[in-house]
Amino acid sequence: MRNITFIINLLAIVICSKSFGQATVTPNNWIAQTDYLGWDITPNGPDLNIKHELDQPIHFYTNAGAGTFNNRKMSIMRRTINGIERAGVAIHERGTNPITLPRSILHLGNNYFTSGVAGWRTWMDIGTFTGLQTDFAFFGIIPLDGDTTDNQQDHNDAAVVWGDNINPAAEGADNLRFIFSGPMNQTANDQSTQYSALEVGRFAPEGRLGIGNFTGNAFGGGSGIQPMRRLEIYDESLNEMFHPAPQLRLTFTPDGNVNAGVNTDFQCTHRGNLIINTRSDGAVRYTGIGNFNVLNVEPSRRLEVLDMGEQEPQLRLTYTPDANVNNGIWTDFQTTSSGDLFIHPSANNANRFVGINTTTPQTTLEVNGTITTKQLIIASENQKQDVTAMLNELKNEIAQLKEQLNQITKN
Repeated sequence: MRNITFIINLLAIVICSKSFGQATVTPNNWIAQTDYLGWDITPNGPDLNIKHELDQPIHFYTNAGAGTFNNRKMSIMRRTINGIERAGVAIHERGTNPITLPRSILHLGNNYFTSGVAGWRTWMDIGTFTGLQTDFAFFGIIPLDGDTTDNQQDHNDAAVVWGDNINPAAEGADNLRFIFSGPMNQTANDQSTQYSALEVGRFAPEGRLGIGNFTGNAFGGGSGIQPMRRLEIYDESLNEMFHPAPQLRLTFTPDGNVNAGVNTDFQCTHRGNLIINTRSDGAVRYTGIGNFNVLNVEPSRRLEVLDMGEQEPQLRLTYTPDANVNNGIWTDFQTTSSGDLFIHPSANNANRFVGINTTTPQTTLEVNGTITTKQLIIASENQKQDVTAMLNELKNEIAQLKEQLNQITKN
């Protein structure tokens, strides 16, 4: 009997074009698990059209209760963006507080900031919008010119967008985070298998990218540690000064063996020191600073500084920096075009002194110790004097005087 009632009511919906019908069985009881509401599978049958004649949404409910509309789960409604009619599908996370205005073609979650638009833009149209309170994420296509009408050119980008509330400082910054979740195992010593999973990176709203587990876990400590630079690489596992896993590797030739291939590793140790390790198939190579690639040459020492400009020393050691290149306290080192070494100590554009084995030299070069040399030349403004030759000549004269004294003594 209930099957006959269901069929009669369904026919009433199909046949009546100007009246309202409801397919149900009193008192709203289900008939059988194999029953459905829709068209049959007759070959070449017409499309199944679900139509609302008025400018009103179509809502879907589950667990609503007899005679109630409390748990709205999905809605199909019309949106107007820049004066153009758009479709909107809303799937509600909380049926008692459904989405009333889809922010894109597909809107998942909750009503987004009903008192205003906050971070949402009208070009966030063709894609998926997920909102929770005043924060959101959008993945979709955005026209290059921001035009979401039918007049946009064939130049459209895919975009991942995340938005914060109007005053993020009040609640703390919201990030775009990347989290890896492994098989659940609370006893394993692996953050990815914990309930909170493993954060592997994040973008902060200021445009800073952090690679690593900045949170410690996915939910603990609020937003966790924020990256402080445009790119910051963090690895909390590096608790030894010479840990075998530096934070960054630049690779020319990859290899499945971590110790093979051609690469350069960069590591910040737990003491704040920087280790640069250049290797070619396990052999330590060299580090060059300068335009080696322009000259098509390679560095040939552990550290080689290249600068062929005669006016610019290759290396400066600075004690007090200054915006004026000639001020401050520093010492410049330069290899000239003739292969000579030029050392220039300066304090606020005044020449200073070089000390060997002393930190308080009082002359241009002061040596606190013994000097061994084959030749020593003293130069004045007008001439150079070979001190070694003078000493040899004086030594010969002394020998001659000794010989003369010996002769006088014999006589």
